[in-house]
Amino acid sequence: AARLLEFFDIRAPWHRRLWATGLILTLRETIEASDMVAAKVLFQNSVKALADTAIVLAGIDPGVTSGDPGIGSPAYKKKLHKLLQSDLLTRSIQYLELAQIISDLETRYLLNWSAALQANAAGTITLKAERTARAIASHLFDIGFSAEFLFGWFRYAVNDNPIPQTLSEIIADAHSLTQSAPKEFEVLVPFREFPANQSGTPEGWVGASEVMNFVRAGGFPTDGIRQIGGMWIKISARDPWSAVESVAEIIERFSSRVRLATRDRLLPLPDVYVKNPAKRYSLRQKRRRVEVDALYRENQLYSFGKAVSRVDSAIELLSPLDDSTHSTAVAGGWAAIEAILTAPGDDDRLQAGYRMANLVAASFPRAELTSLSYKLQELGGPLAVVLVASNTNRDRAVAVLSAIRSGQALPFTRAADLAAVERIREISADPQKKLNDISAHLSTVFRGLYRNRNIVLHGGKTGAVGLRSSLRNAAPLVGAGMDRIAHAWFVEGLEPVQIAARASVRLATAGAADAPDIVDLLM
Repeated sequence: AARLLEFFDIRAPWHRRLWATGLILTLRETIEASDMVAAKVLFQNSVKALADTAIVLAGIDPGVTSGDPGIGSPAYKKKLHKLLQSDLLTRSIQYLELAQIISDLETRYLLNWSAALQANAAGTITLKAERTARAIASHLFDIGFSAEFLFGWFRYAVNDNPIPQTLSEIIADAHSLTQSAPKEFEVLVPFREFPANQSGTPEGWVGASEVMNFVRAGGFPTDGIRQIGGMWIKISARDPWSAVESVAEIIERFSSRVRLATRDRLLPLPDVYVKNPAKRYSLRQKRRRVEVDALYRENQLYSFGKAVSRVDSAIELLSPLDDSTHSTAVAGGWAAIEAILTAPGDDDRLQAGYRMANLVAASFPRAELTSLSYKLQELGGPLAVVLVASNTNRDRAVAVLSAIRSGQALPFTRAADLAAVERIREISADPQKKLNDISAHLSTVFRGLYRNRNIVLHGGKTGAVGLRSSLRNAAPLVGAGMDRIAHAWFVEGLEPVQIAARASVRLATAGAADAPDIVDLLM
């Protein structure tokens, strides 16, 4: 439950966020990839890679003795495994059978998880908390719920519901949410500037007085609102935050058309209003949390008189990944990765993504330990005194790691922090296996970013089924990797491929007696 709440929290740092696409969406992406192969946009190896990812997510093997409880009976697991091992050519019988399994799973996926959680509580099966939370959270995101809605809904269910529920019961309620049809929302977007069509204003347009009447009737402040009218946009969405996000994408598309067709500009006000119940929301595109803090730490926010380096160019390319439209974000995000992590001799552009995965995986222990150190300092105690006296984040991380390894009692009470401590224990016990597992997960994320980039740029499809999920997963991780690259460049003068090579060697030798400890993998 604590991990689910973290996954739903838009404020969670990159190392505690959700990096996974759910099983059902991965199966849908496999179907889409098959269609893109037929359209000569992707190659068949993309279908194979997605099918292999689905097999891992489902946890299915030829004996079908284990796996994702959401799939259901052994018969479904066996059939799914067989289909995922086939070629899955578009419109083939295997393709159509997989589509049918997807349809079946959507009607009961979380209900099956609810039953599994009940069995886990009874002791008849054993579920892994991290894997369970990833499967459930990714499914809810993938079908269109917003983080804001899920965080509020789940926090109430866990902490504030006057009628306490088991986790199994809460997930059964989540199943009910997923089975309800998306709602119809009406969103009022006021404009400061709005060029009309040749034939006049479009459907849904209302005048300035009608906009002000609605704003006043809803009890919202009117001071400072300068507008010439507004447009009601009807949208189908899972929750109001998702509706407003979709409206922001629509307005961005309209704005592009206006720029291309006229000399005017489309200028909406910063806030929009949802009808029934009336509520005000920010129209700005939600940040995807691409954070390159090294630019601030190393005094590189502003630089004059220097030649523009590859790192500078990559950071410029990366900017759209943070808050631009999906198609622009995926193009800029992958361009930044490819620009700085491609090396001579590469015969596969995906190598750049795998290098980024290694960089981020090597950064994970230090990031988790540093975060724990500041929480421990707030809690007080003997270790807090040591942490206050530490001069660097590395020193803080070393102090916390030493305490964990020695079995020292730590004053954490939040389950999410206790889970983080357990993750560090597991990494410390077998660093090579655990860190390379993390790198493999991250490689799947970056492979998805590259695939969706190709679907957008080579297929001209801006509504790929996994595009939104891919950006949600990849953006904070790209930021984390670029932060390490920027630090290495500005502090050590290392080229991006040099720090990537260091990460690769460190992951391959992690845990060896003569290798750096897990806090020093990039040093």
